[in-house]
Amino acid sequence: MKMSGNANHDFAMMMAEHHQGSIDMSEITVKSAKDTKIESHAQNILDKQSKEQQKLRAHPKSGSEPSHESHKQASDSAASSAGGFSNEMKKAMDRMESEMHSMKMTDEIDHDFATMMIPHHQSAIEMSDAILKYGTDREIKGIAEKIKSDFEKEIGQLKSWLQNHGK
Repeated sequence: MKMSGNANHDFAMMMAEHHQGSIDMSEITVKSAKDTKIESHAQNILDKQSKEQQKLRAHPKSGSEPSHESHKQASDSAASSAGGFSNEMKKAMDRMESEMHSMKMTDEIDHDFATMMIPHHQSAIEMSDAILKYGTDREIKGIAEKIKSDFEKEIGQLKSWLQNHGK
């Protein structure tokens, strides 16, 4: 996705796309899971992230960033923040993609889902940290805080499941 320089809007659009990855993985897992806990986890992701994705996509671009920055210092500060935000988002996505590409798939859907969802969720936490640092929109920051809280909990659940169903 091309960044617009509006951190709130860019986070909303990127997280909506990020959620689509979770939704796609979860749809496959719900249909094919062998373990009821993994099936339930995937269904929970479908339910929660589909709703959240709709909120993110509906978030307005205009009005998300202060529009009354008239002097150069404020403008320079906003540009610096936008650059910092973009860099942090890129790092989070690059790290996730690298981790996921280096994973060995086992052809056991439950295990592979749990293994892949951990770095996927971790990158969403990192993206949320970035908007909490650089964002200005209260609604977007609230969504980011919820994502962070939910995904930290889910990572713990997935790690626990993997420990009990080790490979």
